[in-house]
Amino acid sequence: MAKAAKKPKKQVKSAKTTVKKPAKPAKKSTAKPAVKSVKTAKKLVAKPSKPATAAKARKKPAKAARAAKPALKAPAKKKTAVKAPAKKKATAKAPVKKKPASAAAKAAVKKPAKAPKTKKPVKAPAKAPAKKPRATVAKTAKAPAKKAVEKKPSRTLKALEKKHARVGKAAKEAKEAKAVKDKASGKAPSKKVKKAPAAEPVKAPAKVSAKKPAKAAAKKPAKKGPSKNFEAPPSRPRPASHTPSVEVARYLTELERLGMKFGLTRIEKLLKALGNPEKRLKTIHVVGTNGKSSTARMLSSILTAHGLKTGTYVSPHLVSFTERILINGKEISEPKFEKLIMEVKAKAEDVNKRSRSSGPLTQFEILTAAALLYFKQQKVGVAVIEAGLGGRYDATNVTDSKVQVITNIELEHTDLLGKTVSAILKEKAAVIPEKGNVVLGALSDEAMGEAIRICERLKTKTAVFGEEYSLLKGRGDKFDVWTARTQYSDMSLTLLGQYQRTNCAVAIQAAEVFLHKALDEKKLRRALPRISIPARLEIIAEKPLVVLDGAHNPSGIEELIHSLDPLTSGKRIIGVVSILKDKNYEKMLGQLLEFCDILFITENSNERCMSAQEMSRLPVVLESHVQTFVAPDSQSALESAFKLTSTRDVILVTGSIYLLADIKRRMT
Repeated sequence: MAKAAKKPKKQVKSAKTTVKKPAKPAKKSTAKPAVKSVKTAKKLVAKPSKPATAAKARKKPAKAARAAKPALKAPAKKKTAVKAPAKKKATAKAPVKKKPASAAAKAAVKKPAKAPKTKKPVKAPAKAPAKKPRATVAKTAKAPAKKAVEKKPSRTLKALEKKHARVGKAAKEAKEAKAVKDKASGKAPSKKVKKAPAAEPVKAPAKVSAKKPAKAAAKKPAKKGPSKNFEAPPSRPRPASHTPSVEVARYLTELERLGMKFGLTRIEKLLKALGNPEKRLKTIHVVGTNGKSSTARMLSSILTAHGLKTGTYVSPHLVSFTERILINGKEISEPKFEKLIMEVKAKAEDVNKRSRSSGPLTQFEILTAAALLYFKQQKVGVAVIEAGLGGRYDATNVTDSKVQVITNIELEHTDLLGKTVSAILKEKAAVIPEKGNVVLGALSDEAMGEAIRICERLKTKTAVFGEEYSLLKGRGDKFDVWTARTQYSDMSLTLLGQYQRTNCAVAIQAAEVFLHKALDEKKLRRALPRISIPARLEIIAEKPLVVLDGAHNPSGIEELIHSLDPLTSGKRIIGVVSILKDKNYEKMLGQLLEFCDILFITENSNERCMSAQEMSRLPVVLESHVQTFVAPDSQSALESAFKLTSTRDVILVTGSIYLLADIKRRMT
C-alpha cells in the first residue's frame, strides 16, 4: 500500500504537467489508484490540486488561478476525478480545460482542447511514467503531455483532411514524424510551451471547419495585390468635370444664353436628322395663357388610369430639366436624360453646321426634339404636349395632333404675340389643323368669339366650355362635370384653387374626345386625387403658412387671391414678388398691394426679369399705403419676410415661375 501511495505522487506530477496541455495522463493516474484503495486517491488529491481547480475552471475560469495553490483542499472533488476515468470521455475533456495553470499553458491548451476525442493517447503515456523514478517522472510525465498536444492537432488535421481533402500526405507524415520524435526524446516543458503556440495555426482551420471561408481568405490578399496598382488608371477619363451630367448641364446652360427664337425651320431639320419621331406619335396639343401645365398633367393622369402609356412634355422646370419629360407621371431618369441629350446634341451640331443662315438651335428646340424622340423610343400610346410660347411658331407645333386644347387667353408677351387678346388667340389657335378636334376652356367673351370663328372656318369638331361640357358645384369640396356623353358626380382634387376644378373639367372633356367614349368613373376617381402640380398653390410650410404660386399675369393673380381668401382670413399676409418685363407688371403689383400687408420686391435669375429698383419706383407702388421693401436677392427677401412673420401669418411667393425655381433650388 505504501508503494501504491508513492506511485500516485509521481502521477500527480505528471498531472500537473498535463494540466498545461493534454489531460491524458490524468486518466491513468486516476484509473489505477482507484482500483487499489481510497487512500491512494487521497494521496493523489494531495498534490494534483491543480487538476481539481481546473475542473472548477470550467464553470468559473476566473477562480482557476486562485485554486492552483491550495493543493490539500480538493480531496473531496478528486473522487469525481477518480470516477471520471471510468467515463473516458468525461476525463479526457476535463483535463483539457484543467491546463490553464499559466498564461502560456492556457494558450496551448485551448487549441488542442477540441480535438481529444480518442481514448488511445490517454492510456499510452500513463504506462511509461508509472515505472520510472521521480527524476525521470517529471520528464516522462511531461513527454506524454507533448504526445497529447502533438497528436491532438495531428488528429484534428486528419479529420479535416478526411472531410475537406485540403492537407497533403506530405504534411501529415511530417507532423506524425514530429510526434514520434517528441515521444522518443521527451522534451522539456519549456520547449512544449513554445511549441504550443505553433498549434495555433493548426487550430485555425479546425475552427473554420469549411473550405469556402478559407478560400475566401486566401483570395482576398490576392485581390489586394492588383488594387495597389494605381498607376494604370491614368489612361481612364476621370469623372471630374467631363462627366455626361456636367457636360449636359453646361451644354443646355450655354443654349439658354441664345434666348428664344420663333420659327420651325431649325427644329424640322433636327427632327429629320433624328428620323422624324414626331410622325410616329399620337399627340394632344395644349396651348393657352394659364392652366396649360395643370391641364396637361391632369389629362395625362386620366389617360394613364385608362391603360394608356402616356408621355407628357411640360415647361418650364423648377429644379431639374428632367421635370419636363414624363411617362405615366414619372420623370425621366438622369442617366436616360443625359444619354438622350447627347444623342440629340450630335445631330444638332451637324444641323447647325449645314444651316448657318437660320442660326443655331435653341434650348427649347433641343429639349422638344429630345422629348419627341424619347416618347418614340418608349413607344407611348399618346403624348400630351404643352406649348412653350404662343403656338404658330412654337417648337411644339411640329406634330400632327389628334386633339387641340386651348385653356384660356390673356394678355402676355405682348411684344411677341400681339397687343390684344384677339391677336394673341390667333397666334395660339394656329396649332389647330383643318377638321381638327378642339376643346375650348373657360375663355373670355372676346377670346371665345374669336376662337369659335376660327374653328368654324377650319371645320373642326369643337367642345365649348359651358355648352358641350360644364362644371357644376357639388357638395362640400366635391364637384360635378357634365359632358355630352355622361355626368361625373362627386369628383374631388387634392389641389387648392377653384381654377383647378375648371382645368380638371377641360382635361376630362379632352380625354373623352381622344378616347371617343365616356370615361370609366371608378378609374377617374382614383386618378384625380393622385395629381400633384408643383408651384401651383403649393404649401411648403404651415407655421407660418408659406405658399408658392406661379401666377404670372393679372388673371392668374386674381385667381390666386380668390383661392387664398378662405385660408388667409384674419391673418397678416407678407408677399414676395418678382415679375418679368414682358408681363403686365403694373397691374399685377396693384393687385398684390391690395391683398398683402407687407410686400418685398425682388428679382429672379431670368434675363427678362424686371429690376426691383425699377418696380419700386412705379406710381402704383409709391402711391400705396402698404409697406414695401426692395431686396434684389430673392433669398434675402424670403429670409427678411420670415423675420417679420409670426406663426399665424402667411408668406406668399408669386409673380414668376422663375422666382419659385430659384427658391426651390436653394431649398434642395
